[in-house]
Amino acid sequence: MKGLGLGFKRRLASLFPDSFLPASASWFAHQDIEDGLIEGAVDTWIARMTAATLDAFTANRPVFGTINSIEAVECAVGDSMDDNDDTVLLGTTNGKTELWVFAILEVKAEDAANRNIFTFTTGSSTYATRAALVVDDSVAGNVLQAGGRHLDADSYGAAVGTTDLFALGPCVVSAHFDVPNNTVTTYINGVLEKTDTTWVSGSVETTWPTTDSLDINYGDDNLTISDTIIVPEALTSTQIAATHAFLAKLLG
Repeated sequence: MKGLGLGFKRRLASLFPDSFLPASASWFAHQDIEDGLIEGAVDTWIARMTAATLDAFTANRPVFGTINSIEAVECAVGDSMDDNDDTVLLGTTNGKTELWVFAILEVKAEDAANRNIFTFTTGSSTYATRAALVVDDSVAGNVLQAGGRHLDADSYGAAVGTTDLFALGPCVVSAHFDVPNNTVTTYINGVLEKTDTTWVSGSVETTWPTTDSLDINYGDDNLTISDTIIVPEALTSTQIAATHAFLAKLLG
């Protein structure tokens, strides 16, 4: 493992996510990004607070990078980390109505392709939920987009932001997916970015169904990601603020 303890000087134990988030949360911490079989590549990312593990896509392992000096996963075209059908991580979302995703990231250059920070899908073609938090290339500078659809409704809805992520530099992004209320909301550095209320409009689904695919940072050019937190349930305003503050403190 590289960089054990990196960043601890800026951390207080009382501010660790397990002090303010529910036990269902998975925290992929930068200290736990591990070496792969290929020198300099990322192989495994083990979560704290749950037993979930992300494994690199064998053919295209991401490499180690940094965001403001903290360890990060840096992707080129086709690079990815995924849960490899890990029942621990997938099991936390089954039957839930809400999902939060928080991540430290940096868009190091503008790109002509969407880059997925997080995707959540089911394999079924009926009553299936698909959701994604991505860096959207449709706007100059690349912006934050969160959206998806239920396949039974077959309509895509998304909250597409306006902040230029390339110009902004290192930042904390987050998204809230609310199934029964058909709402997806995004934040950048803890500030509301965009809300959309058509994400799962028309669907009969009111909870997340059983899932079989979940990716963290299914990569593309110029996307670097560090600490990521996934919470498959509702959060209070205090918990949301604390999570944003915790990641902002790591970022420096």
